[in-house]
Amino acid sequence: MKKSFAFLTLLALLLPVLAGCQSAPPPASGNHSPTTVPTTQATLPGSDAPVSTPEAVSRITPEEAVDIALKDAGLKKDAVRDLDVELDRETAGTHYDVDFESGGHDYEYEIDAQSGKILQARKERD
Repeated sequence: MKKSFAFLTLLALLLPVLAGCQSAPPPASGNHSPTTVPTTQATLPGSDAPVSTPEAVSRITPEEAVDIALKDAGLKKDAVRDLDVELDRETAGTHYDVDFESGGHDYEYEIDAQSGKILQARKERD
């Protein structure tokens, strides 16, 4: 009987506390809403006007990744065959895999999707 009374007393004391926790409004977070997306400044090709774009989508295009790889290889687009470009999302970051063949060689590039930096380049004989 004493155990039941102690349990009921404890429950009676905790119920208002627990109920109060659920009905409390979230604290004010200033002028930032939870849906705020960080942005970065960019410029459109052929324009000097800055444009704000979400960081999550401010990346180079697949065509730009191909151009970077071809420039590094010293080749023009019409000199390559079996050109393949894919966006690869990994824990370490997002990059483009650019693969092509030319002049008896296989080329494989990893291009950082945000900066356009060449992360890895391989050239092997067919």
